[in-house]
Amino acid sequence: DVTMPCSNLTNMITHIFWYRLTNAESSISCISAMLSSAGNATLYAGFQNGRFTMTSNNSHVFLNIKPVDLSDVGLYFCGCNINNSMDVFNRTYLKMQETLPDSQNTTYMLLGGLIVFLIMVIVALVFKIRSFHTDVPLMSNCQCFHSQSQESDDLNYAAVSFQPRTNRGPGQTCPETGAGPVFWNNWFPC
Repeated sequence: DVTMPCSNLTNMITHIFWYRLTNAESSISCISAMLSSAGNATLYAGFQNGRFTMTSNNSHVFLNIKPVDLSDVGLYFCGCNINNSMDVFNRTYLKMQETLPDSQNTTYMLLGGLIVFLIMVIVALVFKIRSFHTDVPLMSNCQCFHSQSQESDDLNYAAVSFQPRTNRGPGQTCPETGAGPVFWNNWFPC
């Protein structure tokens, strides 16, 4: 429900009115009128459904709408009619915001949490896949050449080629090429 005040009109001995201008209508609708603060309010056609009441407490005039409906949205103003001239004293624009039921709020919260969780899983999988592609490739084909004389100060060169990783069983080793032994570095296991 909503209560709209209109101040300092009850000391006037004149008709006090509440009017409404809605967004859908281009004309002003008279809701209710009161002859004086001690008098009873008169409700006009279209507003006699029990939802609108006009009251006074000797300093303010109030318009109460209970319960408020979406059709009640509009500009409400109060004033008096003196010598066929309408004087407006207070204006109130009533607008409503729809609220979702708690069950829908809970559903949206669950869906939001699920979406965040799935995004985190996708990001983790992307990093895991990317780490497989950026690992140092393993030696699958080793070709090491050993010099005949180990006492020589000459440098020994080894030709190493890297191949994509293949699944090897625990007993398999790299093939040897050349006459000398193959030296393995612990950094590149087969």
